[in-house]
Amino acid sequence: MVARVGANAGYVHIAQGEYDVSDNTLIIQHNKNIDLKFLYHTLVNMKLNQYAKGAGQPLITAGQLKLMEINVPPLEEQQRIVLILDKFETLTNSITEGLPLAIEQSQKRYEYYRELLLNF
Repeated sequence: MVARVGANAGYVHIAQGEYDVSDNTLIIQHNKNIDLKFLYHTLVNMKLNQYAKGAGQPLITAGQLKLMEINVPPLEEQQRIVLILDKFETLTNSITEGLPLAIEQSQKRYEYYRELLLNF
């Protein structure tokens, strides 16, 4: 799911199962050739909020997303990338209070490797 309208326009979230969503949410369905977590990391890396238009209520349209191209490596490579990025994400998010520098450094490493792995 991608938030479509407002301050969170471009926010990416994984949801499996059935949900009721408003028209302020874009639903992205993937096929069997794309690992769901790979798609998630790729969309997060694309920083979709930068494509939101408008000042008061920024908006991203389905048409904008349909025009975006995503490089999709073989499924095995996607899964390898996901393992690496998930590990960095866990390290980044599991460090809590008292270590702001470590959190910042982990976040930078995660973003660096995400960028490196997804822009081939």
